[in-house]
Amino acid sequence: MEDAGIHNFNLVTYTSILPREAEEISFTKAQRYFHHGAVLECILSEQHGGRGDRITAGVGRMMVCDKDEGGRPMGGFAVEYEGHAMEDVAEQQLDWALDELFARRFDSDSHSKGEKRFAIRSGVVHQAFGTAIAGICFVDYIVPILSTDLAGGSREQATAVM
Repeated sequence: MEDAGIHNFNLVTYTSILPREAEEISFTKAQRYFHHGAVLECILSEQHGGRGDRITAGVGRMMVCDKDEGGRPMGGFAVEYEGHAMEDVAEQQLDWALDELFARRFDSDSHSKGEKRFAIRSGVVHQAFGTAIAGICFVDYIVPILSTDLAGGSREQATAVM
């Protein structure tokens, strides 16, 4: 976690659904939101191993676009890999998993795949134990307002920043 710069957070893991508003920002830009001891929401993959083991963790992500809305993203998904493969094999498996997820959930006549992105960490454990972690972390998110009384009569969504 220290190598990833997320060792001073309390990690909360999510399932693999990305909102349409999700956008990737650089680690440097994200650091302005960091607060020691804060909650960091993540989609994580992790693989543990002992001395001599190859350990690989990866996350693949892809937005899905709605053709009826001019190709506008409707949301996205992430898939995880945890195992002992080399990085290129892990990426192939993540790519396949994204394709399978799309095929199961969407009609390709009305939806299209966005760009696929991969985050993969792999290495051989040199000490007694080791862990590879890959993930997507969220520093900003949308919170639905459930009562018009709380929102001053508005049913819009509010954005919250950690």
